[in-house]
Amino acid sequence: MTKRFRFIELDTLLKTLIYLFIATSVCSCVTPWKTNYLQKRPGVNTYTEMDSVELFAEYRLQPSDQLSIILSSTNKEAVTPYTNGVNMAQFGMMPNFASDLYTYTIYGDSCIDFPHLGSIKVVGLTTRETQDLLKEKLSSSIPDIEVTVKLVGAYFAIIGHSNGIFPISEKRMNIFQALSVAGDLPILASRKHIRILRRIDGKTTVREFDVRSKDIINSEFYYIQPNDIIYVPSFSGQFFAVSSFTEVLSAITSTLSFGFLLYTYSTKGF
Repeated sequence: MTKRFRFIELDTLLKTLIYLFIATSVCSCVTPWKTNYLQKRPGVNTYTEMDSVELFAEYRLQPSDQLSIILSSTNKEAVTPYTNGVNMAQFGMMPNFASDLYTYTIYGDSCIDFPHLGSIKVVGLTTRETQDLLKEKLSSSIPDIEVTVKLVGAYFAIIGHSNGIFPISEKRMNIFQALSVAGDLPILASRKHIRILRRIDGKTTVREFDVRSKDIINSEFYYIQPNDIIYVPSFSGQFFAVSSFTEVLSAITSTLSFGFLLYTYSTKGF
């Protein structure tokens, strides 16, 4: 009776282990629905299409941004006083060095400190508008002045998965280009609940989006901005996951082997 009871007890335990593992494996399985991009199906968030003017709006400068400002004119002597006495033509073979000489930081008062012109407020302007502003201020003394303004030192960061700080190499870098630069997201990254920390009008905002959605192309989340911090969490409550049938089969086989070992040990007393 005791032996039969032990057999039933072990048989029940083994079945329980198998059922529990199979259920857990199914719940933990990483399906294409969880990882594929550009989906349009139930369960994937949708976004209202933005106005094209707003969607493709240029980045507006903020404090701590750095600008490369280069002046050019047929009258090189007239330009020199506005470039700290350095002639750009002297550094034709050393662009990196010249770039450092022509870099200006936007300070907390929203201004850059430009030679002979003093403080110039540029926060809230685009680089194109900054070019026009400087050209207007300089044209009275240098009629044929040309101004080139570029944002330098622009970066974005990813934390949670694919951690790192990466340069923004394109004038308009989208979220898929950014993830590609970072090596894409690993299998356990939750693409549905990505959060982005972004500075807007001097304040940091936190917003959440679903990068799997096809609608993201027309949303505010499609293009990243300088200094964006992208937080990528793991699947909620995920302890482990399987991503293929082979992994499921291997795990079930291991569970069966372990259960059989328990049964043999109990019945034979090894």
